[in-house]
Amino acid sequence: MIQLKQLLLILLIIAEPTFASDLTVPIRWGVFKNYQPVFVAERMGYFKDEGLQVNLVGAFTSGPATVQAAAADQIDAGHSAISGIVNAASAGIGVEGVADSQTEFADAPLMQWFVLEDSPIHGPADLKGKTIGINSLSGSFYTALLSYLQQAGLGKDDVKLVIIPHNNQEQALRAGQIDVAGIIDPYTALIQKEGHVRRLFTGYDVLGEKQFSLVFFRKEFVAQHPDEVRHFLRAYRRAIAYIHSAPEEASAMMQRVIGISADLKGVHEYTPNAQVRMKDVAYWIAQMHADGELQQGATVSAADVATDAFSDN
Repeated sequence: MIQLKQLLLILLIIAEPTFASDLTVPIRWGVFKNYQPVFVAERMGYFKDEGLQVNLVGAFTSGPATVQAAAADQIDAGHSAISGIVNAASAGIGVEGVADSQTEFADAPLMQWFVLEDSPIHGPADLKGKTIGINSLSGSFYTALLSYLQQAGLGKDDVKLVIIPHNNQEQALRAGQIDVAGIIDPYTALIQKEGHVRRLFTGYDVLGEKQFSLVFFRKEFVAQHPDEVRHFLRAYRRAIAYIHSAPEEASAMMQRVIGISADLKGVHEYTPNAQVRMKDVAYWIAQMHADGELQQGATVSAADVATDAFSDN
């Protein structure tokens, strides 16, 4: 006969949770509705396969807004322009880029600026006095736009910048509320689907091949839960592979999450293994210093902003 002590031990073993997710803390991902492998990883169950519970939180209109949410401990992770993370570092906000989210490639430009097809605007000099839609005054669109204006000797004071979320800029452009819309995928696919617009320039035109946005985590979370970050990024990279192997299915998943009908196949590429390019992080810091966009006296290094320690995990 089984003794009472043995029976209790057996019951404890049977009752002990066996799911890997019980061994991890939940990860709160800040939702910014643009082209994002996290949505695919969640839908395909890749996070669960890694033993993770990832909760999609909020409805943010820019990457810097997700950084502020992380600073307030409302989320653990999200994605933002590198310039937004640089600003956070200069302000003492503890977030850290850990993987590629958006990189400009010659055959897959992501930041794009559009005008109506009959617009008199054909180059940077034509922007003087014009109204330009922008999703944030501290993100990559802002810094790239400054570089474009500088080609004609113009600065931010020569144009009128209006903060409008990416998903509302097409409507504002067609209604004549702005002269130029600066948007990213999937909204670039949607505006071209509707037609009667002309692409003015891209991020690649002014930056060349540059990484400009990263998946980030709160530094405190990274320090306390490095294994969770590794498993998250393993699922994230698996989602990127799925997007490449099944673009139509991945497009349909993201269309449902984002709430648009445009075909998203082939509009987004990533660095190999979603690696952080530390040289590009350093570029953005230098560019922001040159533009006078960093707080006076701020000294920020690439290591303060991002790490490539998780690139090979």
